[in-house]
Formats: sequence, structure tokens, C-alpha cells
Amino acid sequence: RMSSILKVDTIQNTSGTTGLTIASNGVVSPKVPVFSVSLTANTPDNLASNNYHLVDFSTYGAVDFDNTSAWNSANEKWQPQTAGYYSLNCTVSSGAGTIRAAGPALYKNGSLYMNHHLWLQSESYGDDIAASFSTMVYLNGSSDYVQLYGYVYDSSSGTEMFVGGTRRTNFSGHFVSS
Repeated sequence: RMSSILKVDTIQNTSGTTGLTIASNGVVSPKVPVFSVSLTANTPDNLASNNYHLVDFSTYGAVDFDNTSAWNSANEKWQPQTAGYYSLNCTVSSGAGTIRAAGPALYKNGSLYMNHHLWLQSESYGDDIAASFSTMVYLNGSSDYVQLYGYVYDSSSGTEMFVGGTRRTNFSGHFVSS
């Protein structure tokens, strides 16, 4: 019986780019696209009711991390350059008085892909609403991109805001498989 041991710390592609690291404790760390953006402040309370609004992370938030520089702050979109399936997490917190419904909406290539709204029986039941979902989406690694929109509905005042502060509105994702 023949056995062999291969001792490496790093596996690189021929161009020298590291693709896989093996720590001394045996933990294998592949380099995969990951990102997270969050609101760190509230947006103005001027969001029209019964509409989807692009979340403005560039003005009212921050890029928490983006290991492949795929976040485009000019267009509030994530456009990874690796084709495959991605796990995305979408959370929107909204409020500015009474509110009836709110929630995140994932847009892919400029069109609504998936949404999740929390609806209350009436405005008198809610002041702030937070809703979230996670999903898997295929991105082609070249032209496909995703954006986070938020939906708000308030029949009494007609204006709402997205709540930031402690990153209560956020958008994140990571590569899962090709």
C-alpha cells in the first residue's frame, strides 16, 4: 500500500492569485466573493407610500466588507465577476410614525426578482417594521447584478424612511457553488 503526504499552505492559480489557504490547524479557506453593506443612519422620511425604493447605502450607509470590489456605490448594486449560485440576505427596517407594510425586495438586472413584505392589520399596530429573507440566485459572473429595494406602505401619512443606526437595514451575500 502506498500513501503520500502533500504539504502546502497555499494553492494558487498560475498567475499567482491565491485561491485556497490551509491554516496550521487544518482549516481550509477558499477565496469566494462575499459582501455586506448596511445603513448606518436613517434615510430621510420622504419615501412615497406603496412604492419600491432603492436603498441608498452610499449616502446613508457603509460597505462592511467586499473582498472582490464588486459593490458599485454609484448604482447601489453588487456585480460579482464569478459565475455561480449566490446566497443573498436582504433586510429592510422601515418607519416614521405609523406604518402598515414594509419589507425587502431583491432586484436582479433591474427587475423585481423576489420580495417579502410584512403586513399589519392597520397602521395603528405598527411604528417600525423589519422584515428579511434569504434566497439563492444564479449570477452569470459578467453582466448580472443585484440590488436591494425596500417596499413601504402607509395610508395615513404617505411617507416613510429606511432605518439604519445599528445596521438594521442591510444586504449581504456570498458565493456558494458554480
